[in-house]
Amino acid sequence: MKKQLHVIVSLMALLWIETAPAVTCITGLTANNPDNVYTINANGTVLDTRTGLMWKRCTEGNTWNAATNGCSGEPTTFDWSNALSLAEASTWANYTDWRLPNRKELASLIENCRIDQAINDTVFPNTHNSYYWSSSPSADYETMSWQIHFADGTTDSGVRLGANVVRLVRDNTASSNYLLTVTRTGDGKVTSNPAGIECSSTATLCESAYSANTVVTLTAVELNGATFTGWGGACSGTATTCTVTMSAAQSVTADFTAVTNTYTLTTTVSGNGSITSSPAGIDCGADCSEAFAATSRVILTATPATGALFTGWAGNCGGSATTCTVNMTAAQSVTAIFTTPMLLVNVSANGQVTSSPAGINCGGGNSDCTEAVAANTAVTLTATPVAGATFTGWSGACSGTATTCTVTANQATTSVTATFAANTSTYSLTTSVNGIGSVTSNPAGITCGTDCSETFAANTVVTLTATPLLNATFTGWGGACSGTATTCTVTMSAAQSVTATFAANTSTYSLTTSVNGIGSVTSNPAGITCGTDCSETFAANTVVTLTATPLLNATFTGWGGACSGTATTCTVTMSAAQSVTATFAAPLALLSVTLDQPDLGRVTADSGDLDCPDVCSGSYPRGSQVTLTAQAAAGAVFTGWDGGCFGSEPECIVTMDAAQAVRARFEPLTLTVTISGAGHVTSDLDDLDCPGSCIVTYPIETTLILTATPTLGWQLLGWGGACTGTADCQVTVGGSTAVTANFAELSNPYQLSNPLNGSVESGIGVVDGWVCAATTVSLQVDDFPAFSTAYGAERPDSAALCGDTANGFAAAINWADYGDGEHTLTVLADGQITTQVTVDVVTLGTAYLKGAAAAATVANFPAAGISTNLLWSEPHQNFVVTGSTQVAAPDLRYAARDATATLHNWESPLPNGFESGNTLLRGWACDAAQLTATLDGVVTFTLPYGSEREDTQPVCGDSHNGYALAINWNDFTDGQHQITLNINDLPVETRRFTVATPGGLGVILGVQQQQRVTNFPLAGDALTLRWSEPHQNFRFSSYQPRASERAALAWQITEIYIATLGYAPDSEGLRYWVNKLLDDHWTPTSVAQSFFDNELVQVRYPLDAGDEALVDALYENIFNRAADLEGKTYWLAQLAAGNTARHELIIAMINGGWANDNAADDMMRFRHLTQVGLAFADAQDERGIIYTALSPAQQAQLRTAGTEVLEGVTADVITRNAAIANIPALLDSVMAVE
Repeated sequence: MKKQLHVIVSLMALLWIETAPAVTCITGLTANNPDNVYTINANGTVLDTRTGLMWKRCTEGNTWNAATNGCSGEPTTFDWSNALSLAEASTWANYTDWRLPNRKELASLIENCRIDQAINDTVFPNTHNSYYWSSSPSADYETMSWQIHFADGTTDSGVRLGANVVRLVRDNTASSNYLLTVTRTGDGKVTSNPAGIECSSTATLCESAYSANTVVTLTAVELNGATFTGWGGACSGTATTCTVTMSAAQSVTADFTAVTNTYTLTTTVSGNGSITSSPAGIDCGADCSEAFAATSRVILTATPATGALFTGWAGNCGGSATTCTVNMTAAQSVTAIFTTPMLLVNVSANGQVTSSPAGINCGGGNSDCTEAVAANTAVTLTATPVAGATFTGWSGACSGTATTCTVTANQATTSVTATFAANTSTYSLTTSVNGIGSVTSNPAGITCGTDCSETFAANTVVTLTATPLLNATFTGWGGACSGTATTCTVTMSAAQSVTATFAANTSTYSLTTSVNGIGSVTSNPAGITCGTDCSETFAANTVVTLTATPLLNATFTGWGGACSGTATTCTVTMSAAQSVTATFAAPLALLSVTLDQPDLGRVTADSGDLDCPDVCSGSYPRGSQVTLTAQAAAGAVFTGWDGGCFGSEPECIVTMDAAQAVRARFEPLTLTVTISGAGHVTSDLDDLDCPGSCIVTYPIETTLILTATPTLGWQLLGWGGACTGTADCQVTVGGSTAVTANFAELSNPYQLSNPLNGSVESGIGVVDGWVCAATTVSLQVDDFPAFSTAYGAERPDSAALCGDTANGFAAAINWADYGDGEHTLTVLADGQITTQVTVDVVTLGTAYLKGAAAAATVANFPAAGISTNLLWSEPHQNFVVTGSTQVAAPDLRYAARDATATLHNWESPLPNGFESGNTLLRGWACDAAQLTATLDGVVTFTLPYGSEREDTQPVCGDSHNGYALAINWNDFTDGQHQITLNINDLPVETRRFTVATPGGLGVILGVQQQQRVTNFPLAGDALTLRWSEPHQNFRFSSYQPRASERAALAWQITEIYIATLGYAPDSEGLRYWVNKLLDDHWTPTSVAQSFFDNELVQVRYPLDAGDEALVDALYENIFNRAADLEGKTYWLAQLAAGNTARHELIIAMINGGWANDNAADDMMRFRHLTQVGLAFADAQDERGIIYTALSPAQQAQLRTAGTEVLEGVTADVITRNAAIANIPALLDSVMAVE
């Protein structure tokens, strides 16, 4: 049945339509969401006239501004569960049916003609460039849901615990809302209850939509002395409240009259002071405005704060007197201006001025020449001439020639100038050096070796300093200086001459450095660059400065040996051989843990303070491993990990190569029993009697027996959920356990034999039963289209109620087509609903699994000492019983869904196959009048014909060509059987097959059993099978894929391919290395080692070419650029020192790139390369291309294609998409090679 979509434009959509600029597209592209398909409403919503959906224009967290017709502020992020709750609770624009859009609805907003923001931002302003949640869960992963990124329209699945933004939508139904409009005159405000109206000169919410017949109370609020004078429109009278019933759109007017006998005086303080008024009312700082009677006179007084000066009035007052008078003939505004006095000192050359109290230090190379001074403070200034100069006097606020003066700060600016005169007599100072050293002077002028003489003013005191060089020793002064101290002073009362003598020192000592962690050490004087060169010999007494530089986001933690402390530099005096160590700590990564039910358990870590739910996050060194342990509380059980951990073992090891998020799942030990029909269920523990007491919680894992008793006139059809069959059920409560007891009235004119309500279904399932006196029988799953079944099979059990036996129907259904979770199956007879059941479907994450193989042995089933063997059967998409002896897998290739040029296809049983339990004898044939099957030449079955098979339309010309007969092979003897298919009474094919029952015991009743199958269908996966009595076979109970871990490992291997070889991987090789990591416990480093052992890599990076060629190539492959000097030097040093092997360099450089914020653009390109490489491998799988099956020429072409597919990929997502689109053509070129 196809649903029709009716688009109804609500009243709100007609209120206001905005004219806005058209959406801006890339030149040459046309908008698929142009402005004219939307109707914009004044209440912050918009109607899509194509879909009939009403959207909220703002992202949740933004603020809607009706005046600017825009959204402002930053959006709020939510995890998926809270996003659903937020939508359900929203009452925006008085609608209560907001919801989260499904994947298809959200995708309808993607604007394909844009890149930067893939949405019409005229209609949806300020859309955030990030992921938006949809309500659609992922069919592949129960912890993920669909999300769309509106930067470029990317659509993929996201972990539900992640943080995304939200846009709300609702189904726009016929006008059940009416608009209330309020008009206001005068100075006042109108509010509403329920909320929606807040109408004043500053609040502009003057209209709102309300549901039909809502009673809205309006309240008039007087403002600024105005008086409310009455209502108009849908309200009347002068009471400040009125009520309006929203039976239609309504309009209301509120009138206010202003009072004009007062005016407001507003004061402002500039600076540090206050204003008071007479009459009282103003005390500004605190109270700066007041209403005064018209024509009154108000005297304002300005009072400066301590240390401040009042300098004058502004506004409706003037002058600098501390009081002013304001006549209130209108509203007035006055400002009082205060300032802090400033002392300003000017100094001519050749001198310096200081102050007491301190603050001024002006001249002589000092520039502190202004100072804020408290009012009326006395400041003493002192003038000091430089050597050879004279102080000549003051000017400004000081005078005279004394070297001190006192000035009082009693005005806004007080200026003082000090004048100095230079002496004109000078004398020459000449220096000379004997040996290896230098002499410098203060005042400056002499630097001997190069500049050995200088002229100084008379009486200048010159300090000379001797500095030995190259480990020489200063031995003494001569001339106007004497002694062996390295400094001496000379007074320039005449020309002077000085000699400095140095003795050479020939001793040398070794300085050795080492590095712990990721960093380097360099020296000054040069000689050490550790990493590469970690020791150097220096002359005795040389002072060596060492500098530690962390790399790749590491942190320097301190020195050891001859240096200490955590400063990045240290000095070492080479009086003996020295040794220094620099230690660097690896960068940290955050580990976050969440519990799905915090009251049912906790998670602890083997290091750090993490103990969740109390402390749920911690930082750990990158590359370290953290062991998490899940502990269930009493009455609960740990069920498994999500995120950075996998599986259901209570211990998990997390490698902190990046920030990690882990979720632990717990379940209560609860048994829930549901009754379908009339009857009750009890337990042998006397703790359950349902209806009534239907839910029981146990403190520990508990095993009990359930008994179902039908009400008089009813019968037990069978159990569902954790129980199957019709006998008493033994069930173990090891978590949240659900059981359904299905009862049916004995007088019902129908029976649905399979599936039962509450049953667990998987693979190709059987739907069968009987209906009296029907013309057609069809089936429908959820809201999917119904399909017809073959009807009229012999059902002797229907004779009592139907009067005949040709009432059976049967159909095959692939439950995986509908995805994991709960589904409703409806049986329709002649288009009318006959019955409905709810089933729980478990899939392997794919609609149809091809090419898999697996076998399992169930011990002690169906009884102690008996084992039953199971074999994966592709046609059944399930495991079948093969008996008590292991057998090889037969050829079970399944072509049932692909109609060929033949006019029939017999799908089950297959030649030499195995059959067990309740299944179907099924297939299709074109234009058959009668179909029968003869078993062992004795029993002939009539096959009901005409069920819907759309895959036969191309061959048969119509789709009603299917046949299906439900049959329980366990009713027949174990062993080989022969069956012949007859079409129109002519035998067309005979097949042999084997019937196998558990233990050879035929139909099995009253037994419960489950079996775990590991590493199926992929390595690391865990599939649990449970015996189902109605099916007389095993069915999937749960499936825990390791696909997310496999995908993460495939990503890492693809990185190694691209970084090492420069081309995308072949799918067979990629799968091989991932299996090595999963099954053989290899690491990415050991994979890289194997790459370097490969001849292709050895040819590309020969050892005799040196490490520099390897580093250069890796920089080009990973970062698309030449190596920078610092990075190249570092990695070469690591290789030379043996700290990093050649194969380890690949992993280290990739991880370093991801950890380096400065490499974000480079790594975005590398991310796109990796995505293209994975797509290249997936496309090979889809085409069945296997590397080892190719010819040598084709293998070479595949490597060439792997190189070409990466060419031109940049940090721009458009280049990534173009490369992926080119993959089919590149693979065509591979297969075209002879």
